[in-house]
Amino acid sequence: MKLPTYNKPVLLSDKIQELRRELAMRERVYADWASGPSPKLKPTTASERIAILKEILKDYEAIMAKTGTQSKLF
Repeated sequence: MKLPTYNKPVLLSDKIQELRRELAMRERVYADWASGPSPKLKPTTASERIAILKEILKDYEAIMAKTGTQSKLF
């Protein structure tokens, strides 16, 4: 299935919301993936990926706090 093209501007607030959603999903799913006798993901890799997303989220939230609105990143 081909998804339709998204033609609306993606705001900083949209990015933050999506990062929060993705982070919550990873924290929930990676716990299962990184455990058991045959994990799909190494626990250290799972922790690293979650930590990276948290840092990206902090960066975006800092930009939002500083500007209060959408800022141009490019």
